Amino acid sequence: MITPSASSSDPLSTCYEVPVRFAPSHAIARPGFLSHRKGLFWHDGVALGAKPFDFGDADVLGTALRRLLLTHQGGDKYLLSLEFVAARSLQDTEDFIQRLIDAFTVSMAGNQRDPWYGNLLLEALWPGLRDSTPKPPGTISPEISTAMTSEEFIVVSEASLQALSWSPLTAIFAEGMRAAQPKSKFLFWFVILEELESRDEFKALFDPLFSADEKNHLLQASLSAGARQRLEQLLKNPSATQQGRAEKLLAILKQIDLGEVKRLDKTIPLDLAICRSLIKQRNNIAHKGAMIDLDQLYTVLFPLAQGALAYLTKPPI
Repeated sequence: MITPSASSSDPLSTCYEVPVRFAPSHAIARPGFLSHRKGLFWHDGVALGAKPFDFGDADVLGTALRRLLLTHQGGDKYLLSLEFVAARSLQDTEDFIQRLIDAFTVSMAGNQRDPWYGNLLLEALWPGLRDSTPKPPGTISPEISTAMTSEEFIVVSEASLQALSWSPLTAIFAEGMRAAQPKSKFLFWFVILEELESRDEFKALFDPLFSADEKNHLLQASLSAGARQRLEQLLKNPSATQQGRAEKLLAILKQIDLGEVKRLDKTIPLDLAICRSLIKQRNNIAHKGAMIDLDQLYTVLFPLAQGALAYLTKPPI
């Protein structure tokens, strides 16, 4: 059984509730066609409605629960109410609910035979998470919740429309903007930087791993046919240079005037540490537990990918 952790300053409770709902990962919209996915909780042959789903004295994901209650709130919303055996903090409860949401979403995958129209997933409406411990009559329990709406004015003009350009890289960058998960955004946007790295026009910036004379001497060595072939492939590899990948990425970005990125409050100069961090995250992105530095994702990689895309898609002079 998992024991919750909390600091001495965290208030503890056994009862919490949070609204949840089913949502699609994406939809398909084409001329004359629109897909939409909708999920409903179903129990004992009927959809949850007047009668909630009530589950007591259970062990779920290694956590002891006195009660788990699912109540339909109308429309696509349900209320998940939890009563834990051991009191826990709001943070520990959030962690448990996220694991429950993830595990339940994955358990639904086997019945989704048409993922082209979007995977159906369960999501928590986090602003509604609260301590639901019953209070004595007359008790006033202040609750603080913050909501933010940002409004942006997007200018459209004849000139801006005529200046639009498109390439397959444009579609990749747009997929990054549509993606909900940070890892997915990172992958899509880093592809734009990888395209920069592969361009022949930047080869002259770097020193080959071996000089022409060194290559000749190496190829004259007594080797088997297979070893000689592998050596030739290595020597012809344009990425085999004396500079490491982070050094090359930094040099290329500076070459196209992307040596710094601007954010709301300051300008961030690029350096080897930032480039190494981006490359390391790209290499580790599929590993279990690997996390994305959200600050670098949004304040560094996002503007870098924009600048790189503008360079790669600019019309020829």
